[in-house]
Amino acid sequence: MPAAQTNLHDLERRIQELEQSEQTLRKEKEILEQQLNSLTRRIDTENTPAFENLFDIDLIQRLQDQFAVATGVASIITKPDGTPITRPSNFRRLCKDIIRKTEKGCLNCYRSDAEIGKLNLDGPTIQPCLSGGLWDSGAGIAVGGKHLANWLMGQVRDETQSEERIRRYAKEIGADEEDTVQAFYEVPSMSREQYVKISEFLFSLANQLSQLAVQNMQQAKIIHELELSQQKLIQSETHYRTLIETIPDLIWVKDPEGRYTYCNHGFELFFGASEAEIRGKTDYDFVDKEQADFFRYHDQNAIRQNVPCKNEETLTFAANGYQGQFETLKTPLRDADGNLLGVLGIGRDITERLKAEREKELLQEKLAHSQKMDAIGQLAGGIAHDFNNMLSGIKGAAELLEFVIQDNPKAEKYLEIIHSTTDRTASLIKKLLAFGRKGKQISSPVNLHSVLRDTLSILKSSIDRRITIETRLNASLKRVTGDPSQMQNSFLNLFINARDAMPDGGVLLVTTENIELDASSAIEHGGLRPGQYILLSIQDSGSGIPEEIQPHIFEPFFTTKDTGKGTGLGLAAVYGTIKDHHGDISVKSTPGLGTIFSIFLPVAPSEQHAHASRDNDNVVPGKGTILLVDDEEIIRTTGTLLLEEIGYQVILAENGQEAVASYKAQKDAVDLIILDVVMPVMDGRDAYKQIRAMDPNVPIVISSGFAKDVSMSEILADGRTAFIMKPFNFAELSKLISDSLDEKDEE
Repeated sequence: MPAAQTNLHDLERRIQELEQSEQTLRKEKEILEQQLNSLTRRIDTENTPAFENLFDIDLIQRLQDQFAVATGVASIITKPDGTPITRPSNFRRLCKDIIRKTEKGCLNCYRSDAEIGKLNLDGPTIQPCLSGGLWDSGAGIAVGGKHLANWLMGQVRDETQSEERIRRYAKEIGADEEDTVQAFYEVPSMSREQYVKISEFLFSLANQLSQLAVQNMQQAKIIHELELSQQKLIQSETHYRTLIETIPDLIWVKDPEGRYTYCNHGFELFFGASEAEIRGKTDYDFVDKEQADFFRYHDQNAIRQNVPCKNEETLTFAANGYQGQFETLKTPLRDADGNLLGVLGIGRDITERLKAEREKELLQEKLAHSQKMDAIGQLAGGIAHDFNNMLSGIKGAAELLEFVIQDNPKAEKYLEIIHSTTDRTASLIKKLLAFGRKGKQISSPVNLHSVLRDTLSILKSSIDRRITIETRLNASLKRVTGDPSQMQNSFLNLFINARDAMPDGGVLLVTTENIELDASSAIEHGGLRPGQYILLSIQDSGSGIPEEIQPHIFEPFFTTKDTGKGTGLGLAAVYGTIKDHHGDISVKSTPGLGTIFSIFLPVAPSEQHAHASRDNDNVVPGKGTILLVDDEEIIRTTGTLLLEEIGYQVILAENGQEAVASYKAQKDAVDLIILDVVMPVMDGRDAYKQIRAMDPNVPIVISSGFAKDVSMSEILADGRTAFIMKPFNFAELSKLISDSLDEKDEE
């Protein structure tokens, strides 16, 4: 077989192999396209990298060389502008060393390369070379329509091409004819049909490179995004780790067997060990068995229920000895298939929160107690007011009897019984009024230590010698503003209760100290105002007060003493007195261990002079007309008789409205007005204002079963109004009337 035919046969066989390879590549291409289509990422053609940045050029060079050897054609890959990317493969001497060495031949080659290098997405570009008539072809490589490179092949002669044509071309471009002809025959020849098949295969290879370029870009983009994601993940993990390590909560992870796999810094403080020392160990390596069993039980409970489980526990930190109450949340950790990985634990310190819930329950209890005591106080004050009115009538009637009964020892004895009984009843009413904070009170600076010493001196005369009295009066600021008599009565009441609680002897400890109450601590003590206080503590070592009755000890008429040994008004009066002095009183007691009464009294802001009390021992007669205004008939009746007995004429009114009308009609005849405060229809305050509007100078005596309060301060400040507390001594009233009328006459 001639050599030319043998070569042709080998070439056909090789082309068949290449076609089979092409079919395989097409199938792979379809698979790749499906994979690419599944990606929803758009190709950024504006920022498409260069061909040499998308491929390993050494691998592309080997592929190009193998293609050239297999097909027997020349091959090269260039940029769209013709700049070579790869080295030429199988280039022939005719083109390389002869035609391209001439000016015209080289120009024709460039023109030919430009033509076949145009991007054609439908198939290869095949045409005779413009510089010698050899077959050339090209296939573009593109990504998303952007032209990246050209794969060029050619330098194959057509079997029909004649020697005469190449000789003419050699002359045309000025090349050596013989040398050109010899080189021409060195060029392989094939039919157009065969060359087209190779060109189409080249086009398929170029398309494969285009698809591979797309894949490479996608992979590069995915890798880039993965790198960014990885960086973000690392950053997020860093932030997460920082957060976990710096928050005050205790955080840890255990495996299903209870071995620690992670813990944060807060948990390290609990065990007093580093994470490296804790990891791989169990609770039994750090705490006692009882607590470790407790931890393990709640781990297992969360795993059994397969939900986050919460519990409270007391933890003591090994690192610093801190002990607190913690709320712990334990959550089972599982993978995507539901397999148990371990337990995540988070422990939060709720000690302060529990305290706040308790700085709150206590305040609510105190508020409720205060509201209850205020309600009882209003009731007690109301009852005392009515009792005072009735006692005033009884006392007035008794004093009237003294005027008409003389030299009758038997009657005088009866009157003495009446006076004694009314005095005792008045004493009880004073206690009720003290509890209701409506009693008569002198307000002046008082040395609390002096009052305490005087009171203890009184107590010592009646105290069991087996009781030791200790005092620690350490307050440097010792003056308070108040009524020394009421204070002494209150303290004596507490001292006597302490004495009674120690029938077999004991210790009575009385202490004082100065204390500053801020806004928060002041609220804890009955809603006091912030500022400087004296804390008085009265402590005994006696029998104590049962817990169930402690909330009731300040209620009026509540007593644990036997019948006839206590009225149940002692501590109620103490409570009222302390509250009336803008203070607070509380009790702590443990049965069998004793009782502590704690009293807070505000330090006096400045020194003031005490108001001297009057001595009203004798009835003072007088003359003139008095308008007596009171809603109680017994007061009006006895008052009229008493006033008339000592020389006055009396006009009566049952309420403020009647008083205003009577005074308007008879103001020239009225010398003085005795005006009750609490009355129906119109009370004494409104009546006072209307009477004062008619006559600013008329003398008025305010008569009330309640003490002077802030609402009466404006009335009593004008200097023409006096005040008397029910039940009053008739001698005291007569002296007050006489003084008021004398002041009017002096004007």
